[in-house]
Order: sequence, then C-alpha cells, then structure tokens
Amino acid sequence: MAAVVLAALTLSLTGCSKDPEDLIIGTWLETEITMTVTESGRTQTESLLEEGMVVEMTMKEDNTYVTYSKYVDGDESTDIGT
Repeated sequence: MAAVVLAALTLSLTGCSKDPEDLIIGTWLETEITMTVTESGRTQTESLLEEGMVVEMTMKEDNTYVTYSKYVDGDESTDIGT
C-alpha cells in the first residue's frame, strides 16, 4: 500500500527563492491521495485514502523518506526508502 501511496503522491508547491528540494523537506499529513488509471481508452480515478485513515510522510535532506500509515481497521505500516 505504501508504494501505491508514494506513487500517487502529488505535491504542488510554490516559492520565490527556494530550491524545490528545500520546499518538500519536512513532515506532511496526507489529506487526499488519488490514483488515475487509463485502460482500454477508459480513465478511472479512485481515492486511496479511506475516511479515518492517517498517512504521514517525512521527507529528509538526505533524499530518504519515511511513510507511516494507520488504516481504519487499526493496522499500521511504515515504509522507508529513497
């Protein structure tokens, strides 16, 4: 699930004089995660964040990330990567 969450993650940030990498460093609480799939000419968009689900992503200066997910059923998972 964490790989799908990461793949679906889209952030739009604006700034004047900062490097884009500096803008993304920090901890983010996901409020919306969607995935759009086009297959056989049909496009379908679905939400990957269930109501009550918590997804928190921390982006670090060394180009690593940690994603913590707590699912509605109480299960938890952590994904670490670059």
